[in-house]
Amino acid sequence: MALIPFEIDAMYAQHQTQGWLKRRIALPNDLEGIVAKAQVAGLHAPFWTFDSQEAVEYWAKNTVDSCNNRRTKTTKGKMRISFDDLLMPASPHVTPLIRDGILQDFDPSALRPYRGGYLAGFAAERHHQSVANGLNANEADKRLLIRNRINNISTNQA
Repeated sequence: MALIPFEIDAMYAQHQTQGWLKRRIALPNDLEGIVAKAQVAGLHAPFWTFDSQEAVEYWAKNTVDSCNNRRTKTTKGKMRISFDDLLMPASPHVTPLIRDGILQDFDPSALRPYRGGYLAGFAAERHHQSVANGLNANEADKRLLIRNRINNISTNQA
């Protein structure tokens, strides 16, 4: 229902790529020439964004090692975690490398209501999975984020 329109054109992308190549120390033979002849193309990659509220009850154990004084500490607690705009690819063709690159710069405030003209002249991947599949696939990301928050709490209490 929304997308982030492309912000740069092919000429700018080509210029940026050439600049990046010039800053490299070692390149394969004629890579600059190959890239100069290459066509730059934008590809719309579909994602779902998910929001959720999680009630978490946890128990954690960590070992603290200070010189030769090794202690094991445990902590437990409850917390509520809000997730806002967690991204999940809506196509199996979006690899983890592509997803992680998009995650770095994802800005939900840049989302605009969908208009077909935004994709004119660009390749566009279709949604190949349902929202329900996206929610199920999203569980692993949420578990990792929850585990990291619990680790931060238990480490800070050590």
